[in-house]
Amino acid sequence: MITNFEQYAPHAARFDALRDASGHPRDGWQRLLPGFSALDSVGAGEARRERDRLMAELGAAPPPRPQSRTRSAQWQLDLLPYVVTSREWRDLEVGLAQRAELLRAIAADIYGPQRLLRSGLLPPDCVFGHPAFLLPCVGVDVPLDNRLPLYGAEIGRAPDGQFWVTQDWTQAPLGIGHALICRMVISRIFPSLFRDTGVHPVLPFLRSLRGMLMQLADGDVDQVVMLADASSAHSAAERILLARQLGIALVEGEDLQVSGGRCWLRGTERLQPVSTILRQLNDAHCDPLELDRSVAKGTAGLLQATRNRALTFVNPLGSGVLENPLLMTVLPKLCQTVLGEPLKLRSVDTWWCTHKAERDSVLANLQHLIVRRVDHRRGDAVHWGPKLSSKRRAALASQIMAMPEAFVAHTAVAHPTSPVMSDFGVAAHPVTLRTFAVGGANGYRVMSGGLARASEDPDGWRFSARHGGLCKDVWVLGTEPWHEAQTLPQFLPRQLNAVQLARPRVAENLFWLGRYAARSSLLVRLLGQCLQADVLANDAAGARATDKLATSLAMHTGLQTIGVPVAVEQSVRQVMFGTQAGALAHALDALGLASEPISDFFPPRAQELIQWLRSALVDQDQVGDHALPALLEGVETHANALAGQLRAELADDNAAAVIEMGMTLEACQSLLRILRGVLVSPNTDSELPQQLVEHVLSVFNVSQLAAGLPPESSHMFLIQTLLLDTGTPQSLRRRLMRLGQLLAAPATETDQDGLTGELADQLTKLGVTDAARLAGQPATGEALDSWLDSLQVWLREVSPRIEARFTPRRAKSQAQLVKTAQGMA
Repeated sequence: MITNFEQYAPHAARFDALRDASGHPRDGWQRLLPGFSALDSVGAGEARRERDRLMAELGAAPPPRPQSRTRSAQWQLDLLPYVVTSREWRDLEVGLAQRAELLRAIAADIYGPQRLLRSGLLPPDCVFGHPAFLLPCVGVDVPLDNRLPLYGAEIGRAPDGQFWVTQDWTQAPLGIGHALICRMVISRIFPSLFRDTGVHPVLPFLRSLRGMLMQLADGDVDQVVMLADASSAHSAAERILLARQLGIALVEGEDLQVSGGRCWLRGTERLQPVSTILRQLNDAHCDPLELDRSVAKGTAGLLQATRNRALTFVNPLGSGVLENPLLMTVLPKLCQTVLGEPLKLRSVDTWWCTHKAERDSVLANLQHLIVRRVDHRRGDAVHWGPKLSSKRRAALASQIMAMPEAFVAHTAVAHPTSPVMSDFGVAAHPVTLRTFAVGGANGYRVMSGGLARASEDPDGWRFSARHGGLCKDVWVLGTEPWHEAQTLPQFLPRQLNAVQLARPRVAENLFWLGRYAARSSLLVRLLGQCLQADVLANDAAGARATDKLATSLAMHTGLQTIGVPVAVEQSVRQVMFGTQAGALAHALDALGLASEPISDFFPPRAQELIQWLRSALVDQDQVGDHALPALLEGVETHANALAGQLRAELADDNAAAVIEMGMTLEACQSLLRILRGVLVSPNTDSELPQQLVEHVLSVFNVSQLAAGLPPESSHMFLIQTLLLDTGTPQSLRRRLMRLGQLLAAPATETDQDGLTGELADQLTKLGVTDAARLAGQPATGEALDSWLDSLQVWLREVSPRIEARFTPRRAKSQAQLVKTAQGMA
């Protein structure tokens, strides 16, 4: 039995969420155990498959990429929730709201009058000695006098069951999107159990978060953006889902610019004002001009825009100083002074090594403690005492003695245990809980739930999603069912609009999404026709057809040497599963990469199709030669379904035009490469077998019949049909005509780059081209090859010019501003 709770053994020194000290189930789990215990191995397997499907649909479980053949570190979702009763959560909510209010007041004092510092209640080392204190932010006003609009806390439980805070998250609290993903997946796998046990919804918290952002933006959602780091792949799904649920644009530093003292979203046609930024970047990374010039993730001038009161950050820049663990040692005294009441939610027991008595105690008990650097951003910031060897423990002791002010220590049993389901049963793993609070006119609202992270093994201690690990949905159980509770809110399920399409990276990725989609589809059909030709090759003409298609495949992909005999199955397998550019697996992975930054615009079904395509060709060892045709057919079916989904969901004409432009350009280039392999390379045949002509037509989905065509007319037929004919939608001429229509559309720029006129000239030349003269005799094959090559060269030169219409670069003045500041430093 996968869900055999009878063998569950809690950790003796920790608080356990499932069983009390006498071994009996706790209140919350008493209501859940019957439902989860009823899962046998079959039911658990079905639940896992549904979990994986839903995770793929949300883009939260990227498949292994063909370049590495291995999965990068990624978080996994445990099927069992982390359970807290509503009575326990009520006490936690009150404590979190008070703590957030206290930290808000401390931040207002640090960057304002600094009375707490001057009085000595707030030690200077807690502020000026911490790298997250930003002197340029002193005196910068914030709207609504709210220095901490969003607060996150890492929660543990003492062995006696009392909640305590192990870490405050104040500069860019992450994990809200992960919590939404967990809630969406688990509530859909166990809908009845979720409903009947009265799990509190997260919708009220998200309403408050969006309401706070809208208030800061004076009600204009188009002036709110989420600023994130695109290179942070482990949190991509989180930020995409959160931005979509809040109905705001997801941007990177290069998408913004500061001009005239204001922040603007750069677009292909105009600048869009931005007044509020929900950031997922650390403080110092937001403005390379005034804060950290070594990191170019943000935008120069953003801090000045906040000084001008033209821009608001959530959270305000400089909030990271509140994450200093030294603050935990003085919060009780500050709470009594600032709020006039005792601290209701205490911090985990913390010792600062700068005090001799505490340092001696820490050094004597290193094997029982977690030691942290005050500057937790360092790579060696956390040391888990029980896991250290005697040699490493001695080295850590030497570091503490050398710089005692740089270290604090906490108890190693700060985190409770909770049941985790694995292939071997249910076991107790250490868990940390993260939850959030959003400030408003009536105080702070705490999320009724959050994100729990479990270590990957019962004795583990890592909880970071950056290194993989397990996540758990947090169920706060009420006393009765929430009959009208939504499992996940859908504020604005809109797709692309004018503001979002104006983001340069959106149009750029849509363009390349179209290119890789067309490249993959044509390559799949070419590979399928190669296999079919090999099966049907029962005479000399069939062998010649197979050889020509293989030559065309080599010409198209560049993965094989033309003229070197290779078995067809081997050739097809190399192109299907290869890791180099030109291979099908590479194209499908590139398709997924192009979709990642804009997947917040895609419907769930499109996400699922993309994930399937990216993982379909990862493990070639599991695919025999006999299964290659079926696998290619499956790829083509999913690719066609994806195209249909995008056409149906991306109703915005501009978005559809950008995708179609990429598909059209790629189809033209692929058509020329494939035809050169068929018609002229490595040598020109005076006639082409009937089978070859039919295979080529099938590659391009052309329905014209070539039956009864004289062999000597085959060259002219293919040139006329696939290159020059205006009645064939798949021909080069018709595709270029469509490309001209797209370039001339009002949604694009005027023809300042001359592309529209240049394309018209090329179409005129095609209109007067004589197919019979180009086909000619073998002696004229060199002229045909030269003509096809000139068209390829022209299309290669046109491609970046078309892309440039949708990807305007950062204004030079912005980059120059940072360079100048660096030179002056």
